[in-house]
Amino acid sequence: MNDNKISVTPDTIYLEDLLINLNKGVYQIPRFQRNLIWDYSQMRDLLDSIREGYPIGSLLFWETQANYGQKSDMGAYPIPPQSNQFFYILDGVQRISTLFSILSHPTHLQREPKDPNLKKFTIFFDIKANGLTYTRKKGENPLYYPYLYEVYDQREIFKISRKIDRENLGDQGEIYQERLQDLHNALRKYRIPFVLIKGGDLKSSIQIFSRINSKGTKVSETAMLSALTYNQEQDFILTDEIHKICQRLKPYNFDKIKPDTILNCISNFNGKVYFDVKMEEIEQRKAELPQLLDQSFIHIEKAVQFLYEKLHVIDVRLLPYPAQLIFISEYFRLNPNPTVAHLKALEQWFWITTYGNYFTLYSLSQQRSSYKVFCDFALGNHDNGIYTINGNLADFTVAKYPKKLDLTAVRPKALRLFYLRSIIQHPVIPEESIHESYFKGSDKNPANVILRLNSEVEAKISLKPVPQFIQETDLEVLHHHFIDERIQNLCLQDYEANIGEIRRLRQEIWQAAEQEFVKSLGLTYNLDDYTSESVAENH
Repeated sequence: MNDNKISVTPDTIYLEDLLINLNKGVYQIPRFQRNLIWDYSQMRDLLDSIREGYPIGSLLFWETQANYGQKSDMGAYPIPPQSNQFFYILDGVQRISTLFSILSHPTHLQREPKDPNLKKFTIFFDIKANGLTYTRKKGENPLYYPYLYEVYDQREIFKISRKIDRENLGDQGEIYQERLQDLHNALRKYRIPFVLIKGGDLKSSIQIFSRINSKGTKVSETAMLSALTYNQEQDFILTDEIHKICQRLKPYNFDKIKPDTILNCISNFNGKVYFDVKMEEIEQRKAELPQLLDQSFIHIEKAVQFLYEKLHVIDVRLLPYPAQLIFISEYFRLNPNPTVAHLKALEQWFWITTYGNYFTLYSLSQQRSSYKVFCDFALGNHDNGIYTINGNLADFTVAKYPKKLDLTAVRPKALRLFYLRSIIQHPVIPEESIHESYFKGSDKNPANVILRLNSEVEAKISLKPVPQFIQETDLEVLHHHFIDERIQNLCLQDYEANIGEIRRLRQEIWQAAEQEFVKSLGLTYNLDDYTSESVAENH
């Protein structure tokens, strides 16, 4: 095959044929790809999607004469030796590894079904509940919890059906057998779209796939760069190294940060704003990447530690904007030993950018200007690091008070961080988490939510219920939770009857405190926009 020529063939393949080809060594994982990292819920969701006939995205296979090495394992099992004609899996490794690990019969691959190394890939079919599960119910007949690979295997499903027959369950037995057969057929007959690229180089193959699969699963920039910067001599795999960085951030609960965000932190090495750094620029410096990663981690860890300790972003899900981490990481690169005054100014910058919707307001050219202003700020050449068109912070108006204190948008994250700022009066221990409780029910309206450090709740478990917490806690502490003497008295008088007034007063106190804080930042907080409607709706 001439690798100078390139051909692209979109097609589909039965799941059954995919697994057969995997066992023949037709598909190989190139060395630069990451191993299977999915958790149980992701794997189960994939199988649920297949069961329902939902699309799971396209796969990308590549036939080339180039040698990128091969992984020795695919999830739970060794990868069979390559056949005479084999294809590299460029996209779909997590999905394919999951299917290969869960649906392959262990004894067919010289493994015992109860091998502890297979536990992570064990999924049962709960015939009675008609669902997939990770565990069998204690005391239940294992017959009604077959392994998913048994449901997939034609011989095994026949044995299970015969056993159900012998149970003499009548109509219920027929229902169970029908459920088994439906799932078996759904797995066997499921077709997966794929793209086969022959020839060309690695970069063109991934770019072609990204274009033709623009409405499906896209290849992330990190995954693409990992392929393009793979160094076989050094065995350097970018995605693996970034994963190691993420794991080193686990004490700060930042291990789930997106790899592309870490990559963007690294991309600033040449002084450009991250979105202006072209992939080719990084690719050209691939020999330096191991050193650049080591250097970048120093700045990234400082940024994460700053967010964790000074701003109480004690979980990556609380970070309002990924760009904030990227900018702060650059701050510590330019100013590795900031003074106390510098850090206070950086805290102020964080709050202004969070409450002011800073990273959503500007065009790309203006974002470049904001990056330059921030770099000047890090070098001590700008007062606050905030780029403004008219030079007036009051032009930034805070968004409306959120109806839900969740983690889906910047505004509720800002309110949650403001709450943590109020209640956390001491250094936070590593891997700290938040305990969330409610005045009534599980409504996430801010006025209904109580946040406490999990370590504090565990230390005083008797105060875990909200009524006990309010009734038996000093007012000085309750004030940090936006709870005053009026609310405490209402709780003491008749908690259930007064719940509506309790929540109304709490929102009033909380909003007033937030308004005062936001105005101290120089931003505009229009209290007229914030009503008690959302609280009243839930009285």
